Amino acid sequence: MLDRRRFGARYIERNEMKLAQRTDVAIRILMTLAALRDKTVSIDTIADRCRTGRPQVVHVVQILRKHGYIKSVQGRNGGIWLDRNPAEISLAEIVHLFESDLNLVECFEPKRTCRCTLQAACGFRRTLDRALQAFLAELEATTIADLAGETAALLMVGDRDGAAASVSVPAT
Repeated sequence: MLDRRRFGARYIERNEMKLAQRTDVAIRILMTLAALRDKTVSIDTIADRCRTGRPQVVHVVQILRKHGYIKSVQGRNGGIWLDRNPAEISLAEIVHLFESDLNLVECFEPKRTCRCTLQAACGFRRTLDRALQAFLAELEATTIADLAGETAALLMVGDRDGAAASVSVPAT
């Protein structure tokens, strides 16, 4: 954790090194569906559970459906459900699916000419590369199933607080 006294509150509040919101939403959708395994969940319920706008959820759902992570059915009793085993979906897969650029600095970009004169012997680049590889390795080692148990507990608390999910068992 960054020390505010050392780095300043302004640096921490800007939070520029972050995943895109749609990546976060995709992971939350998959966690929710894994926790509600074998249930069809409405888009509106997902938007409510993820506390994000319906259009964003629809966009992310379309991408997840196109890549075979979820299935859906339209109509009054329609919704979405997980189509893959959550134990086989790594967080790294989802991050790579939704993130177009994990280049932390200019010199990481293969098609871009780097203006840095230190590039050939840069310790900073090597350090950032090791950090990125460690980050990706942790995401690769963590699956949606690993997160689903905690999510299920949170969904049950939400149900007790009056945010009951609109779910049904999908027809086979």
